[in-house]
Amino acid sequence: MTALFHRIPRRILAGALLAVGAAALLASCDLGGEVVSPRPPVVAQVVITSHADTVLATVASSVQFTAEAREAGGAPIANATIQWSSSAVNVAPVDATGRAVALTVGITEIRARSGSIQSAAVVLRVQPTRPVVASVSITGPMQVNVGSMAAFTAVARDAGGAPIAGAVFAWSSSNTNVASVNANGVATGLAPGSTDIRATSESIESPPSMLTVVAPVPSFAADIQPILHPTCTATNCHGGSFPQEGLDLRPASAYGQLVNRPSSQLPALLRVEPGNADNSYFYRKLLPCNPPNCGGSRMPRNLPPLPVAQIDLVRDWILGGAPP
Repeated sequence: MTALFHRIPRRILAGALLAVGAAALLASCDLGGEVVSPRPPVVAQVVITSHADTVLATVASSVQFTAEAREAGGAPIANATIQWSSSAVNVAPVDATGRAVALTVGITEIRARSGSIQSAAVVLRVQPTRPVVASVSITGPMQVNVGSMAAFTAVARDAGGAPIAGAVFAWSSSNTNVASVNANGVATGLAPGSTDIRATSESIESPPSMLTVVAPVPSFAADIQPILHPTCTATNCHGGSFPQEGLDLRPASAYGQLVNRPSSQLPALLRVEPGNADNSYFYRKLLPCNPPNCGGSRMPRNLPPLPVAQIDLVRDWILGGAPP
């Protein structure tokens, strides 16, 4: 064999050897070389993406959950296998697609897993099936004073007219400058005027209930007596041992001397007729006193007339029923 190689020209032999080496190298790359392929992504986190931490459902309803497997850097892993579980399958089992069916009232935790990595739990609370609200009605007062409160109540009913226990209501006032209403249906009078109060449950709105807000009726003790004493009593005009016209306006006797008592100067009129200011002789005496409206001089005698605001207060007190 050695003699044979000696007989082959060197140039041909070198070419042959080069060709053989190249073929062997090529064969090594195509057949014997290692094929490098990308490593599969590693699951570092599983996240339930479809819901918040707590989900509410009713018996016989279903909830569809979705989950996502992610790498350590947060990138989602496509086509990752997800397995689902429920901690209380008697309350709500979950199938391979992530659909949970509520069977009974209770609480269960829904989790998703990919390989050995498990998601945080989503709490599924199953509540009793509630009737559908068909109508809402409200009751409450028709009038309230400025600064006072008025409580309204609401009832939700199903299609058969039966009340729905535990119904939740949202309250509203059509004019919040006149009266506001809180989440419990308590309205507060803010300014004279009218507003419509309504309650809504599950998008069903009640008919309006009109609430009229009025200025509070003055009381005699708090609002009227301070005008009369000492203005009308300091000079003994309507005080002391011999008050004019027998009208004693000192605090101990003033109310009883005025309300539903005939006037001495014009007996056809009461000094104060509750609800009727124009026919109350006491009110007429605070205005320019011209016959036949009243006799004698305007009150307070020999002093400037009362401010308009005080005269209006007396009128409002009489119109409001002349309360003590």
